Amino acid sequence: MDLYSRVEADQSVGGLTEKIFGRVLSSMVELGKYKEARALFEQKYEEGLVRTIASFEHFLPSLVIIKRTRDFDHYWGILDRLEIMPTSSLLVGVIRSYGTLKAAGDAHQFFSRVEQRYDADVVYDLSVIKSYLDILIKSTTQFAPVKSALSDLEMRGKLTFDVMMHVTKRFQNMSRESERFTSSMHDMVWRLPNILHAEIEQHKALKEQQRSEQKEDYLPLLPLVRHFESLVEMSIEANNTKLIQNAIQLIKKAKIRPTSRSYSKLFRFLLVRNDPETIKTIIKNSQEWKERINIADLIVFYESYPNMLTGPIFEKDYSRCMDLLWSASGDEPKELRINQIIEVFLLMDNLAKALEWADRFDKEGSKRTAAFYLPFLSYYTQVGNIEKYQENLQAIVNEKIRLSSESIQKYNSYFKHNNFAYLLDTKNNKSNK
Repeated sequence: MDLYSRVEADQSVGGLTEKIFGRVLSSMVELGKYKEARALFEQKYEEGLVRTIASFEHFLPSLVIIKRTRDFDHYWGILDRLEIMPTSSLLVGVIRSYGTLKAAGDAHQFFSRVEQRYDADVVYDLSVIKSYLDILIKSTTQFAPVKSALSDLEMRGKLTFDVMMHVTKRFQNMSRESERFTSSMHDMVWRLPNILHAEIEQHKALKEQQRSEQKEDYLPLLPLVRHFESLVEMSIEANNTKLIQNAIQLIKKAKIRPTSRSYSKLFRFLLVRNDPETIKTIIKNSQEWKERINIADLIVFYESYPNMLTGPIFEKDYSRCMDLLWSASGDEPKELRINQIIEVFLLMDNLAKALEWADRFDKEGSKRTAAFYLPFLSYYTQVGNIEKYQENLQAIVNEKIRLSSESIQKYNSYFKHNNFAYLLDTKNNKSNK
């Protein structure tokens, strides 16, 4: 008795579903029983059991894994003869199987073939495109194949912001491992605002068309807040003020309110990047910005650029921030905000101001914690002041504060990654050598 028959005999009246039948076929192939799986398929096909995509979704990808190309084409032909439309799950399964074999060329040929033959909504499903592009990215040390694939998608009007963001994040991760991918990542980031802008305009046109035709058809969602958050993060990763300004313009044009997290990330980037004029313009023209930016970051801004306090708007807002800081209920919120102020000043390489706020922290009678010391440890590590590093480390021991070496390393990584001034200096030093 074959595997399928044994499993089928254990089921309740009515036998196995076609979905289980498909899984049994793929399991038989994985167990090295390909001939038996083929015979079983032919038998059940003759009996009329093979009627839906369920028979193929797991079976066809398993044939790719064992490199049975002719048989794969044979059973795909049966799929076509039965006029069964492939699903995105099947396409993803086949593409990922090619990825397992590191056969990017075969994956490209397969995608090109289904692209020409089947419904666009299935072929250009986000999960399918991501799987296809992932294989191209992983199999190459160059950007050209990925760029070509993206150009093809753009030509067909299928290059969405989500697709570009997916590719950008992949190159972002790769650039952290190897600098040769950094330029590719930056190329991707530069294209993000234009693609997002195009989606916004397309949405507006569709909405206008539906309104004029008095239709209530399904309308694609306007790019969500998460799109802008992703755009902000990628622009910051590229360390480029112009991209940040583009992101701000898109936020205003789309009339979408980003989260406080996005506002704070943008503001802190501009702050550490030493761009007070852009910050001044933002605060002056938008009450919403002032309301949603972290109080600690605003205080750092005002104290770093006292010349900005010349107008009544800024003087009043600085007083507002200070009142909110000192009137915070309970010790923890106040301590947290002061720790944030210290952290940002150190990110800006302003040790004097950081120590000034550390002194205020102590005079308030606040208890020092790991959160207080971590920024100082990372700062002294970065500037190479071993003596001060050891001094702070000893204070942690004396005060019996629990702080693992893993936590210190993790924070060091965060501090270095977010110290944009340091990153710029590093790049400039390399280019000058």
